[in-house]
Amino acid sequence: MGKHLVDTLLQKNINITILVRSPEKADIPPHPNLRIWKGDITKPDTIVDIIKDIHITYHFAAQLGEWGLPDDLFYESNVKGTKNLMDECLKGKNNRFVFISTPGVQGKGHKCAKETFPYNPPHIYEKTKCEAEKLVKAYHKSHGLDMAIVRPDFVYGPGDYRRIPLYRTISKKRFLIIGSGRSILHPTYVDDVVQGLLAIGEHKTSLNDVFNIAGPEQVSVENYIETIAKVMGVSTHRIKIPLFIGKVAASVCEKWASISGHAPFVSYSKIDFLTHDHGTDISKAENILGFIPKHDFKKGFQKTYDWIQQNNLL
Repeated sequence: MGKHLVDTLLQKNINITILVRSPEKADIPPHPNLRIWKGDITKPDTIVDIIKDIHITYHFAAQLGEWGLPDDLFYESNVKGTKNLMDECLKGKNNRFVFISTPGVQGKGHKCAKETFPYNPPHIYEKTKCEAEKLVKAYHKSHGLDMAIVRPDFVYGPGDYRRIPLYRTISKKRFLIIGSGRSILHPTYVDDVVQGLLAIGEHKTSLNDVFNIAGPEQVSVENYIETIAKVMGVSTHRIKIPLFIGKVAASVCEKWASISGHAPFVSYSKIDFLTHDHGTDISKAENILGFIPKHDFKKGFQKTYDWIQQNNLL
């Protein structure tokens, strides 16, 4: 998401600063409107004055969910790192802090979750994102921080390497659906996310609210897999694995992973994601921001697949 937003802002000739731990890995070509700052949100001394003269701060940095990582890493990055960055924001004037969160803070089982649904984070990533959201709201209340919290739903698109293993499995006709396949997903093409983020940043008045950002349609897990397969020109298996068998497999795989140190092929979190509804209500973003997502899943994945082929990722 961050790279796509940077590219779009540079196309608009807007001066931007990006914070990176390693400029060599940033994969951003030089540009006269771009300043690269080497630092780390978990190390406050490396980001002193980074937000001086900055009017909009988009906070993407986070520790994502990965197998075997200690909880402290999530807390240091997602909670303390957010606090460190907001402390810098308070030094400046007219700075809007846009925090990129996740619908996962509300848990699973929602077909059309509104922003007002209660918190119910299931795993450490969502739990620390939840704590960070509360902190952002507290800074607005106690310090007057102009903020917006954004929850992009199930983002995909060019540059997303995390789902390449899934696409590769489908392309080789090895993917089997666990459960009924009728659970709801709400995929969001990355350019639609950028559109929503720009609308939030450019909004003329203070927002100080939470916004869901998602694609124009919800799809079932089965339709999601079939759409990917059709775009790639392969067929899908009609066999479905009963949920209880999937959970047994996850138990075995996770136990082996704890011994081997390698991420499990099947895990409870993966099963949860594909067997529980994940849908969000974007009416607030539509009404207040004028947000209109333009990419249905077939259109968005076709663009994603073009990128995959160009980079020989399968």
